Formats: sequence, C-alpha cells, structure tokens
Amino acid sequence: MINAADLPITSKEKVNKNDHIDSRRLAMALQRNELKAIHVFSPEHEQSRSLFRMRWRAAIDHRRAKNRIRSFMHYYGINSPSDINPDHWPLDFIHWLNQLTMPTEAGTLSLKFLLKAYQNTREQLLEVTRQLRHEVKVHYPDYTNY
Repeated sequence: MINAADLPITSKEKVNKNDHIDSRRLAMALQRNELKAIHVFSPEHEQSRSLFRMRWRAAIDHRRAKNRIRSFMHYYGINSPSDINPDHWPLDFIHWLNQLTMPTEAGTLSLKFLLKAYQNTREQLLEVTRQLRHEVKVHYPDYTNY
C-alpha cells in the first residue's frame, strides 16, 4: 500500500488532477524506485486499537464529569471536609457528595444528576479498562508483564 501524499507533485498536477495523471505519477515513481510502502494493520489489530480509543474517550468523559462536579461545588462555594482529600476522589469523598444537600430541591437534583453522570462514566471506564486488559492478555501475552 502506498500513501499518495508521499508522491512529489507539481503545481500543474495539482490543478489538473485526475485518475490518468495520478496513475502515471504512480507508475513513474515506481519505475524510479521512489515509493515507500506503508503498513496496513489487520482487522483484528484495528479493532484492538478501537478498544484503546474507547478507553481514551471514556477517560476524557470521566474527567469532564468530575470537572462539572468541581465547578458546581466551586460555583456554590461548597468546600470538601478537611479530613477528605478530594484530589483522587476516594469513596469517602463520593459518599460525602451523595449525602450533600443544597438549599433548594433544584440544586440538590442538579447535584444528583451530576453524580449519576460521574458514576456512569466511572463504570464505563472501569469496564472498558477490564476488557482492554483481557484483550492484551489474550492477544499480546508478551506485554502482560509490564
């Protein structure tokens, strides 16, 4: 497989672009031995990469959910208790957030919806991480020691 963008091109060829000119450029580059092959992954490998990308997206979504809760707390001037470190969100902190009530029902509901979104993204991140670890163990056993 050849990456067409790697072929040198003149301004005339940019303006007059069609299959005939492209095939002639490919043939000339092949004749001059200027072509470099690119690696094409197998479908199995591409699907493994998709799982990696899913985990990356899940981590971003989880971080956003946490940031929304932080912003909510900051906006309303809510500080976490001094005995709980909110940096790593331990279970004590989550429990404290679940017990927290706002002065109005609307505020409490908003917080509960934010916490529900946080829990959903956390579960999704944990599940995709488990599946990814399993995928690596099964298909890439040489990398399980790292």
